[in-house]
Amino acid sequence: VKDALQIEYRVTSRSQEFADFQEGIRAMIIDKDKSPLWKYPKIDQVPIKKVFDLLKPLSFSNELNIFRLDFNFFSAINLEALFL
Repeated sequence: VKDALQIEYRVTSRSQEFADFQEGIRAMIIDKDKSPLWKYPKIDQVPIKKVFDLLKPLSFSNELNIFRLDFNFFSAINLEALFL
């Protein structure tokens, strides 16, 4: 599950930056013309390198780390009260 979430986070992060995400938003929400002008009109025209680029690891500070805990959060709550 951790790996799947990490991959999903990478694709989501990169698709907003490099893919046609903004064009889809424009066509469906902003202009509402429902006529996106995709960079690659058909899925079989998308170069495989572009797909793999979406899956590459992000920089360390931007990578999803599910197990990174915020200890300030835990010190601010009474953990004993949660288990009583």
